[in-house]
Amino acid sequence: MKTFYTSLLTCLMAAAFFVGCGGDPQMAADLNALKTESGAKKRDAILHLAGKGKAAHRATPLLIEAFKDEDAGVRRAALEALPVIISSPTQEMTDAIISLTEDPDAGVQTSALQALSALKATDALIEASAKVMQTGAKANRVSACVLLLELKEKAAPATDALIEALGSDDPQLQMHAALALGEIGSPAAKALPALQKVKKTSDEEIAACAASAIKKIGG
Repeated sequence: MKTFYTSLLTCLMAAAFFVGCGGDPQMAADLNALKTESGAKKRDAILHLAGKGKAAHRATPLLIEAFKDEDAGVRRAALEALPVIISSPTQEMTDAIISLTEDPDAGVQTSALQALSALKATDALIEASAKVMQTGAKANRVSACVLLLELKEKAAPATDALIEALGSDDPQLQMHAALALGEIGSPAAKALPALQKVKKTSDEEIAACAASAIKKIGG
């Protein structure tokens, strides 16, 4: 009799899980794969769930957990799927994404920035972009700067990081930092001495960007 009730309870729990997945057996299988599989199978499960869009919102906690997976491909897939299945991220979610801007995998850093941009988590994106410009993979630093450039005056909290980028030995980073500071405008007034220095010591293209920024800031 005890075995009968144990089996019945197991069946009821499985049925509840199935109903919670909207009666979708593939979604139920994918959610289970996130808990039990690894590598390619886990990545495939994440892709399937992303294809369900907002209907797969139950996967959110498992995707956040996947940010810690030892497979960089799983971490990237989880970052790319999250904005597809949720609309408004919590502070816990954005903090978890920001932490991945320090991931050793450059692709994960990129996916983290893209996720914050897609989620329109502006404050978190500014913080993450500033971090990447300072400590991220070299290939991602210009991309982070471009994201700040697109935010215009909203990127003012990243002024210090942009000033630091002006002193980089990467001409593209210098140029985009100057452009971003110009788009911030007067709130970036503290950058004027650094921009004046760049204007005098850099090549013609970077100097022109610095001069434009100085004019927009009001210097």
